Amino acid sequence: MKKTCCRPLPIVAILFFLLMNGCLSSSRWQKEPADGMGPADIFTPETAFNISAGAEAVSGELLVRLKLGADPGRVFQAVGGKEIRYYKELDWYRITYDPAFDLVSAGRKLLQTGKVQVVEPNYLAETSSEALPEPPNDPLFNRQWGLEKINALAGWKETTGSEEIIIAVLDTGIDHAHPDLEGKVIGGCDFTRGGFGEPGLPGDDSGHGTHVAGIAAAVTGNEVGIAGVAPACRLLAVKVLPASGSGNYANIGSGVKWAVDNGAHVINMSLSGTGYSRFLHEAIEYALEKNVPVVAAAGNRHKYYDNSYPAAYPGVIAVGAVKSDKTKARFSTEGGHLFLAAPGQAVYSTLPGGRYDFWRGTSMATPFVSGAVALLKSKWPDLDISGVHAQLRKTAEDLAAPGWDQATGWGLLDLGRALAGEEPQVNDVYGTLVVSVVDQEEKAVPYARILLRGEDGPAGRRRALNTMANQEEGKALFAALPAGTYRIWAAKNNLQGEGRAVVTAGETCAVRVTLR
Repeated sequence: MKKTCCRPLPIVAILFFLLMNGCLSSSRWQKEPADGMGPADIFTPETAFNISAGAEAVSGELLVRLKLGADPGRVFQAVGGKEIRYYKELDWYRITYDPAFDLVSAGRKLLQTGKVQVVEPNYLAETSSEALPEPPNDPLFNRQWGLEKINALAGWKETTGSEEIIIAVLDTGIDHAHPDLEGKVIGGCDFTRGGFGEPGLPGDDSGHGTHVAGIAAAVTGNEVGIAGVAPACRLLAVKVLPASGSGNYANIGSGVKWAVDNGAHVINMSLSGTGYSRFLHEAIEYALEKNVPVVAAAGNRHKYYDNSYPAAYPGVIAVGAVKSDKTKARFSTEGGHLFLAAPGQAVYSTLPGGRYDFWRGTSMATPFVSGAVALLKSKWPDLDISGVHAQLRKTAEDLAAPGWDQATGWGLLDLGRALAGEEPQVNDVYGTLVVSVVDQEEKAVPYARILLRGEDGPAGRRRALNTMANQEEGKALFAALPAGTYRIWAAKNNLQGEGRAVVTAGETCAVRVTLR
């Protein structure tokens, strides 16, 4: 890093130590991170507004967080904008803008007002599945081969779930009248009609959500159709995607918040997008802070791809897909965010109108894990986010390379091992880290960019986590973080800070980083 010197300065000795909850942190910037700082798709007054290549967003819309005291009408007038909705619970605005602007010029114009904290596109996410043209022709193929591969029969000897445990399926809706789902769906809400949320059972005009719901919790032992992973658990139908299977982050984030507030114990998100969104991230953090596990599809992008959201958000259980021979499905996305693998090729499940069919995708793999988490919560209701991660990791069947690998994560879900025993596995692997970013006056710095990199383990397996502090407290939550030592970088407006944290399994570690 280049050094400059203008004139001789008095020598001042500065000793600075910060010790908080057993975590060490300092504010000196020792080395600029090679990966850059924070998510590339977040736009604040000190950054340029550009859209990442390949990231799709709703045309004519932006998501905006204003600075304290700013007048929404005057700010939005700069781009001829009109408010579509104010998300009071998250303090964000969803707006349109004048067609004379394009997405980039509208975002830049808003930033130039000096009244905007964050502006971002209303990114799109889509389902990660497709129907197979016909069932596989293997002579011994079992239509529900996935249940055998995850050792479901052994798991069901321990528990088939509890009616008190609810799986929220954020998707295209659920056909609640399907013979294999009748009586399972206890409530729902539709966010695809204006984004405000219409409580009620939304039905399913696509089929994707019904297919996912059947895998997770179809009625079992009724002499009809198929069996679900968590047959005694119940469902919430949260429609955040229209019939096309492609929906926007604003509706999805609202659906997460609604699901948590309406009793969900597990959230299934068989969808993925390519743009980092602080709006959606805040909704995910809301769920994790309420101790609601979020299980998401790793995506169907075939190769290594770390920017798949919500799967890549810290603390989310990202699920990849395997075939019946327990090798990675060709379409399944690889990446540092991948946590677990589950069956995703030729998965047989429910479809609207009492039908069934084979579909494939990480969308299909995800509800296997959501169902498993529901069973864990049924057997051990007090199991927290870190405990759920530890139980799944320590009981998974190792695949591919020993230990974690970018293609199948920690391995294949094993329901029998995950539910075995009177007590859950000891959580000696995951803890929680909360990073607070402050200035030299000890005031919280909202939307500071944060890069976290582990210092333990082989260099090739040290995942770098990019995120952003929230507005209110300048904090970022890293839930279910592997125990170990981490190096932290934070930056905003040409101010930089650095720190270190020692995360202990089963504990929450808090670190403060000062920008100078």
